[in-house]
Amino acid sequence: MPRGEKCILSQGRWFTPNDFEKFAGKEKCKNWKFSIRCRNTPLKKLIEKEHIRCPPKERRKRTCVQKNMNELFPVSSSESSSEENDAEDFQEQGWRGVGTEIRGRVEEEEEEEDMADLSVFQAPSLPVTCVSLTGTLYKYRFATGIRGKCIRTEERWFTPEEFVKQEPTVTDGHWKKDILCHGKTLNFLLKKDASLRIHSLQCECVKCSTQEEDVMAQNNDDECYVCHSEGHLVCCDECPRAFHSHCHLPAVHGDSPG
Repeated sequence: MPRGEKCILSQGRWFTPNDFEKFAGKEKCKNWKFSIRCRNTPLKKLIEKEHIRCPPKERRKRTCVQKNMNELFPVSSSESSSEENDAEDFQEQGWRGVGTEIRGRVEEEEEEEDMADLSVFQAPSLPVTCVSLTGTLYKYRFATGIRGKCIRTEERWFTPEEFVKQEPTVTDGHWKKDILCHGKTLNFLLKKDASLRIHSLQCECVKCSTQEEDVMAQNNDDECYVCHSEGHLVCCDECPRAFHSHCHLPAVHGDSPG
């Protein structure tokens, strides 16, 4: 990308950012830095934060126009120098205007995101993804990234940090920005106090704290898989499910063989 080469692979073809924008039917935008996004983030932001480098600007059009004008209207060297300076000043002001317009659009979009309907995040459990991984985040178990097995998959319970590590394509990820819920990062939900809060103990006594710690750390469900109620449960060693002894088929009496 920094060399201005074709750097985007789509449907077996390579594209420059400009060509990719046209290929997607967004040629009217004429602003690939804003229209092309990575995980809902415009490339402009990634360029500003120096995560990626921008290709070199093309200046051939300006040089061509200047050459033709000089051929049609010959001027002295002093006049030519003055006109070049005026043209460069005009172009610089134009780029500043475009930059201001883009920044304004980005700020407007961020405001719209902040005003988005947060009702979908009010449920006690939320669907979450990390690239190809899917799971369900249970709020009452959420403590921090490394504590609280709060994300359940078909195979087991994970802390947010453990969940991200299961995705092979994420090598140096961070759970706050790599785990998404309805297209928003967990970092976004944490900033919205009503959407997701770090779990805190309601009772400070040792007994309650110990019980709460057990729930946060356990690898099985907190309710019966059959009747969906709590109580004394028998936990499966092979999956996250738990059962009342009389709900499991066959019924479990005494110590389970496994």
